[in-house]
Amino acid sequence: MNSNEEIIDLFNGIKDLNEKRIKCIGDAKDKLTEDPLRILRAIRLSIIYNLTLDKEIILKLYILFKEKSLELIRGIFAFCIYNEGDNTLFFARDPLGVKTLFYTIIDKDIIFASEMKAILCLSEVPKVVDKDGICQLLGTGPVLPLGKCVFKGINEIKPGNYVIFKEGNITSVRYHKFKSYTHTDDIKTTIDKVNKMVTNSIYSQLVSDVKLGCLLSGGLDSSIITGVTADKYASSNEKSNLQTFSVD
Repeated sequence: MNSNEEIIDLFNGIKDLNEKRIKCIGDAKDKLTEDPLRILRAIRLSIIYNLTLDKEIILKLYILFKEKSLELIRGIFAFCIYNEGDNTLFFARDPLGVKTLFYTIIDKDIIFASEMKAILCLSEVPKVVDKDGICQLLGTGPVLPLGKCVFKGINEIKPGNYVIFKEGNITSVRYHKFKSYTHTDDIKTTIDKVNKMVTNSIYSQLVSDVKLGCLLSGGLDSSIITGVTADKYASSNEKSNLQTFSVD
């Protein structure tokens, strides 16, 4: 996004999203629940057929559906949308909490960032270690309870939650809950289902605005991801050979 409130597409130039004076910033590697064009055709929203960037799609969905737009997104993300019309900030974080989002409130103003150190570098933010936070870190670490931080006054938006900030007040709502089911499938059905889920999950992450590569750690996870991705690239005429990297 540039200074003129326009989102710059790496491939298709500039698309102006000023119509409702709503701005989006954040980190997103998200996809629509189904193929983007498929779901857009299904709900007949021709006004966003020409959008290709993740942030463009998120912003337009929010304009249309507000917090319900999160039900249409699958992936990892943490973003903030500012609505100048009602002077509110809308924060959202992916269900698993892969992307982090921290905030603190000082004199009814909110300061937020994807990393805690970005908040701590500001002079107006007190650097005070929270007693309960450090006890929880030492007792249950390295993971703290959801939403908690080691520093007093700094909070983390919980996974699967969205937060609305207006006039110094915070409202947090949980929009996603994981469900557990009793496993009743036989071994063959289980293998088929796991294979399909893993493959579809990897395929969904191959939709990107830039060229992708794989980092090979030598473990099972990265090997499976690289193998599935390489097969996908090999069967597609639109992709070049997959680049892989390793670090000694």
